[in-house]
Amino acid sequence: MASTTSSEAPRNALIIGAKQGIGLNLSKKLNERGWHVFVTVRSLDKDKASIESVSTPFLQGTLCSLILTLLTWRASQISQVASQIFQVDFKQEETIKVAAGNFGTRALDLLVVCVGVGPNPMDTWEHSTEILMEKFQVNTVVWSIFWQSNISRDALQRASAGKVITISSNLASLSNTQDNRRGGSIGYRLSKMALNLLTVSLSRTFSFEQTSITVHAITPGGSPLQ
Repeated sequence: MASTTSSEAPRNALIIGAKQGIGLNLSKKLNERGWHVFVTVRSLDKDKASIESVSTPFLQGTLCSLILTLLTWRASQISQVASQIFQVDFKQEETIKVAAGNFGTRALDLLVVCVGVGPNPMDTWEHSTEILMEKFQVNTVVWSIFWQSNISRDALQRASAGKVITISSNLASLSNTQDNRRGGSIGYRLSKMALNLLTVSLSRTFSFEQTSITVHAITPGGSPLQ
């Protein structure tokens, strides 16, 4: 993506899940290129309360202090690059509606959803119904909730050429025998396969509706979470 020039209006990006990893670093890069970056994170206060509730003296002392320092650093990193931060918990639809209202009538040039849960457990036989449902809720169903809020579709249509990026995985490929030779991580694979189908379906829907919105799937490979 080219940098914006002084004669161009800054473009708007919405990064879903920007507290760490891909979301945080993508936010930094877009900010460096002159974009207005809007991000979502879950409440850092909730993370802090969770950590401070640990009972062992060691965790309350040394390790707790280190983790809280990391959380504070992450928050400062996000604050430095974001035009606005929305606190969103995708298991609570009401927080999505609030974010949609706060985003207002801006045009959205780029939407990237980085929120997700990883491939563990690796063992197929360890997958309970609860684990499978969590994978689908966070990796796939989160998209339908977001579209229903209209924050993305309407805002993308207000841009001249809105783009949607979904984060896929080699583990969701039916033809990639190298990454799929051992099986396993079935919940993660299924949820990402469903996301791939959603990506194709959204792309065709926007094309059929004759909008300028395009949808793309990318696979970043193994990515550090920090």
